[in-house]
Amino acid sequence: MFEQCKKLLKKVLSFLMVRIGLGCETEEETVNIFETGKAIVPDCIRPDEGEQPIKQYNVAKLRSRFFQKYADGRLQITNKRVLFRATGLSFTGRTALQYEFAISELGGIEIKKANRLSLMNILLGLLVGITVSSPLEKIFSEVNNSNEIFSIILGCILTAALVVPFFVLKKHFWIKYIALSAAFGVMSGICSIPTIAFDISTGDFVPGILEMVLCVVTVLLVANLIILSFVPDLRICIKTKSASEAVQIRRKERGFFRRQPMEYTDFSEVLPGDDTDKAILELGAIIDDLQTMGDYAIEKWKDSMNEENIT
Repeated sequence: MFEQCKKLLKKVLSFLMVRIGLGCETEEETVNIFETGKAIVPDCIRPDEGEQPIKQYNVAKLRSRFFQKYADGRLQITNKRVLFRATGLSFTGRTALQYEFAISELGGIEIKKANRLSLMNILLGLLVGITVSSPLEKIFSEVNNSNEIFSIILGCILTAALVVPFFVLKKHFWIKYIALSAAFGVMSGICSIPTIAFDISTGDFVPGILEMVLCVVTVLLVANLIILSFVPDLRICIKTKSASEAVQIRRKERGFFRRQPMEYTDFSEVLPGDDTDKAILELGAIIDDLQTMGDYAIEKWKDSMNEENIT
């Protein structure tokens, strides 16, 4: 359901960008902008004489959320070249990034998967949390004026329902965070209620229980925000035998005092793709076989090739 909503949102945004004159010139170009289902060679780039594609991986997803730039990165190995190609969409139109190296010049490929702290996610999380929790806090505070007991009972039931996704959903941390933000708003509104009716009959333990629940919700909310603040970070280093510097496919680091000896990509985030783990396991063996066995290695790796990788 969540993935379907994301795809629908992308289609709506692409449609609007076409209509207002941003992005691609036609809707058909927008649909095919990510070259879905195409092999780099021969669908996007003409093959050399005698060149045969061996294997292709959906290895990376590149994005710059602030500038609304998105691209899908694919890595392909042929019997003559190693190619990386990333095509996508931005406000100004089509974006493309491409590297290629001859197998004979290749010294190796290094792929690193890690996690990094994202300031964008922290700021976005705080904004979403305030937007969701503030109205609910005001609503439940005002309900107290009409029926205090009803507002507490309803708020507790609603809070319990909103906390459940945190333990039930395995992923989708943004959905969990929105639900916990709503629960935090509800409990904050309840805890602002004097609870006079409960104090007269039962003492002070009811307000204490409500504050304890609020503390639990707050802890879960902060923990979820910490999880959201870390995003995957992918680095692909293509090393050649003749080049003095290896080409690195990684995010563009920004900062006034940060020295950048080389320009990596024009994207602020490079995330792992669907086939990154498989590429890590196979790339070294394929390149080594091609360099030592030549074209005899083609059939060895083509036999185990999964056509679904070319997407």
